Amino acid sequence: MKLEQKQLEVIENYLNWKELVQVDLKNEVLDHMATSIENRMEEDEVAFSMAFKDVVLIWEKELTNYSSPLIGLLFSGPKMLIYKCVKVLNTINA
Repeated sequence: MKLEQKQLEVIENYLNWKELVQVDLKNEVLDHMATSIENRMEEDEVAFSMAFKDVVLIWEKELTNYSSPLIGLLFSGPKMLIYKCVKVLNTINA
């Protein structure tokens, strides 16, 4: 089952609201979320809204606003992005 454009926009709006504005990462997460939602709609025979809520709960931890002393406490963003930045900085500094 393919999601409709309006449903994809709902996911994209959610990612914007979570401040995931880095294009590559946002597109990757959007694709993962859309696939998970499609699977839930098909396998569990639920509506988009219910599948969306379930998938959002799964992604909530990774998309929570976060900061790290290593890159500066004033810079914050989705946890998965900050962790990736810290990992890159640790690699550079090693």
